[in-house]
Amino acid sequence: RRGVAGFWLDEEPQSLNVFVAPETFERIMRNGLKPGAPPQWAVAISNRGGVEDGADLTDAVKRQVVARAGVEPAQVVGVKKIAIDEADAVGKGFRDMFTSTGAFGVLAGLLLLVNLFVMLAAERKSELGMARAIGMKRGGLVGAFATEGWIYAFVASIAGIVVGIGLGRLIVVFCQRAFDSEHNPLELFFTIRPWNVVLAFAISYVVAVLTVVGTSVRVARLNIIRAIRDLREPPAPKRRRTLVLGALALAFGALWTLASIPADEANGLLMGPVLVLAGLGAFLTRLARRKRVVTVLSAAAVVWAAIVFALFPHAAEGASIMVYVFQGIVLTGAGVLLVAQQQEAIAAALTRLGPGRKLALRLGLAYPLARRSRTGLTVAMYALVVFILTFITGISHMIGQQVDNATAHVRGGYDVVVASTPSNPIRQSVLARQPGVVRVVPLATSSAQITTPGIAPTMWSVTAYDRRLLDGGAPALDDRGAYPSDRAAWDAVLADPSLVIADPMFGQEGGPPNFKVKLGQRVAIADPVTGARRIVHVAALRYEDGLIGNGFLIGAPAARSLFGAHLVASRAYVALEPGTDADAWASSLQSRYYANGADASSIRSLTEEGFAITTQVFQLFEGYLALGLVVGIAGLAVVMVRAVRERRREIGMLRAVGFPSRIIGRSFALEAGFIAAEGTLLGVSLALVTLFNIVTNTDAMGDLVFSVPWLTLTILLVATVAASLVATIGPALSATRIRPAVALRVTD
Repeated sequence: RRGVAGFWLDEEPQSLNVFVAPETFERIMRNGLKPGAPPQWAVAISNRGGVEDGADLTDAVKRQVVARAGVEPAQVVGVKKIAIDEADAVGKGFRDMFTSTGAFGVLAGLLLLVNLFVMLAAERKSELGMARAIGMKRGGLVGAFATEGWIYAFVASIAGIVVGIGLGRLIVVFCQRAFDSEHNPLELFFTIRPWNVVLAFAISYVVAVLTVVGTSVRVARLNIIRAIRDLREPPAPKRRRTLVLGALALAFGALWTLASIPADEANGLLMGPVLVLAGLGAFLTRLARRKRVVTVLSAAAVVWAAIVFALFPHAAEGASIMVYVFQGIVLTGAGVLLVAQQQEAIAAALTRLGPGRKLALRLGLAYPLARRSRTGLTVAMYALVVFILTFITGISHMIGQQVDNATAHVRGGYDVVVASTPSNPIRQSVLARQPGVVRVVPLATSSAQITTPGIAPTMWSVTAYDRRLLDGGAPALDDRGAYPSDRAAWDAVLADPSLVIADPMFGQEGGPPNFKVKLGQRVAIADPVTGARRIVHVAALRYEDGLIGNGFLIGAPAARSLFGAHLVASRAYVALEPGTDADAWASSLQSRYYANGADASSIRSLTEEGFAITTQVFQLFEGYLALGLVVGIAGLAVVMVRAVRERRREIGMLRAVGFPSRIIGRSFALEAGFIAAEGTLLGVSLALVTLFNIVTNTDAMGDLVFSVPWLTLTILLVATVAASLVATIGPALSATRIRPAVALRVTD
């Protein structure tokens, strides 16, 4: 499997080679053991360079070989470059998925950072006012805060790099377990590139410092007298620059939307109208009450972000994963704004509940209602992470529900797929004599170089079939185009050598579905051995068959004229008698015909294995996203610690006028539970609405049927709120231990 032994043309990620002397083939032929496919000679060419960088010269070497030897380009196959490009594409898909989903955790951390510095400024408001009063300039105040922030950011970034390397090692282990299955062998290696570590540190550090500096600039804008007296700042006056920014947002959003409609550009359709709404807000707040305007516009933004891809379904097909990141940010941001405007109504409804707990409940709700911006930041932390976690969990649940449907689609009237070595295949008559067999349909599979517009030439499987497959019940088609029935489409491809049934996964590079093969599309199929080439058109799209791996399906007569003598019926679909255990039958066949390289599996077990891989990948993402939820819970605990510190005098006053300590502690627990529950419910509800619209009104998620994992989401909701309450125990206990006489003193 190393060096020359790594040569391999098929799709498997490992090479299964045995090297023998040329005389061995001659001896086989002399002994009358005629192979199914005749031996084929190949010349292996090693480019200059190392293990990987030598592949960069493949195109240049290919041109020289074609020019000097006069062979067809399809006969010159850059096997190493193909393998490296495929590995890069898969790696890029995983990188994009982890980066985009991790963006929600990063945003939650930035919100926590902003919240903490705002609370630090509030706690030191009098000191900051005194510093400004004795001559410190605003720039000095910003510098002092920024210095404190960059020290935190530096230490945290180093710690984050160390933890991130460990997390990356765990991810590789779990990915290895998820993808390395019986019919999908894969070996992953954990590597660390110093430049990537440096880049990760630089990005995290710069983002944290910019957040701190931006917050410090906002904090430094204080009135000296009000700061010294610890008085609340009045509402900011409406300035002309707000109208200028609103006009720019309105114009840019309108132009972006108009340009995106004919092109079905997902980002513009999502963000353009939201910018229009934000621009309108700058003007409408001067004509009507701010609360009413923000309520209407934020509700409109939530509705638009939830239904945009239902109104423009083609925009969601093949959309980048970052589109869903932006959608989650828009939904949660607008949702938090909407909820923030209704906090009094929510609090009034809650206070009607639970007789005997109203005093603690009123105290617990008083601070979130008085500090709406801080409450909104904390709620947004939860909502962001819970939104994407619910989104991923919902997709995973819906995929898991499709096993029966997928099996029915890909099996047709058959139960087992049997593969054997092309040089010594199991004959159809032998399979037909096996106990429990009702019908055997031979198939011939070969690797070909597939070229379509927009996709580089790619090695892919091509399977030839004949009428026997149709008589026994062909697999279902996902899209049969203009044909009246699936059978009509299969018949048309069998009769016309210029038609093909395409594999919908061709060109897929990971991430959300990004189907690149369309009906009527022109496809070039080339034999990499002889260089024979044929132009065909896509007549229909089959369902994804996962580990069965039929690839493109073509009629047997057309396949024989293209691939010639080395196309051998080395595969077969087998229909068994009702009640026959397909897995046991397949295992028994493998043990009897191991000399033929028999590999038999029930179609259902292959489908379940493929779904198990997908489910484990989603579980990996769920665990990864759970780290963001941990950030939110830890952030709430830190916020509550700072809140106890900031409110020590108010707590002392309450204790001095007779409030029991248990009421104080209970109010902090209710405050934390209220914030956690509000953010969690907001994230769950927005994610479910978005999923419903995407799944039911677009093809972005393929054939998924909308369903809700109620048990999983209930556990998520309860666990999040419970963990948040546990994280608040420390601050609540410290609040109950504050002595009134100490808390009411001017100095600590």
